[in-house]
Amino acid sequence: RLPLTGIFKVVVDVLEKETRIDRIHKMILEYFGGPGRTQTHRSPIKLAVQAMEAMINEGWITAKIDKKAPSMTISRPEENDFIHWNRDEDPASRQDTEAG
Repeated sequence: RLPLTGIFKVVVDVLEKETRIDRIHKMILEYFGGPGRTQTHRSPIKLAVQAMEAMINEGWITAKIDKKAPSMTISRPEENDFIHWNRDEDPASRQDTEAG
């Protein structure tokens, strides 16, 4: 059974009214009072996308591409607290290593 609580309930409520991702995105933002909290790893959009991915993988919802509908533009910063370029560091220079 799918737990109809928290972000899963929000996603189900939205999906009962809308099927296009651009409109789903807008409705989730509106549900949580606007786009102000989208920059954190716990933002409503990020949580909703994770919930929808899990629901797709478990067969609760079906994702389809409608080639006739306009596509949604998704952008991301080059770097932030969670996404950054690879940095190969010398393990000996790390401060969290135990003294030998």
